[in-house]
Amino acid sequence: MISSKGYSHNLRGIYLGYLIKLLNKKYFVSMSPIAKELDMNSNYFRDFARGLKNMPNEKLDLIEDFLYDLYGAILIDEVPQKHSEFQEFITTLPNSLIYKEIVN
Repeated sequence: MISSKGYSHNLRGIYLGYLIKLLNKKYFVSMSPIAKELDMNSNYFRDFARGLKNMPNEKLDLIEDFLYDLYGAILIDEVPQKHSEFQEFITTLPNSLIYKEIVN
C-alpha cells in the first residue's frame, strides 16, 4: 500500500478518516474495536473519522499502519496504487463526491 506519510497533516487526517468510514460503511467494520485496539477513545475516534476532530501525527501513523496491516488486502482495491494516481486521489479527496458520500 502507498503511504500518506509524505502529505500534509490535514490531508492525511482526511484520507485516514475516509478509509475508516469506507471500511465501516462498505465492509461493515466497526470503529469501536479499532479505537480500543489503538488505545483511543471511541467517541473521539468516531469524530475523527467524520472529520470533526484532529489527531497528532504519531496517532495518524499508528492508525495508518494498523489499517494497512489489517485491511490492506481490501484497501488495495479501493485506493490507487500508482504514485501519480494516488497523489491525484489524495489531493482531490476532500472535494470529491465519493468522500462526501462515504464520510457524511
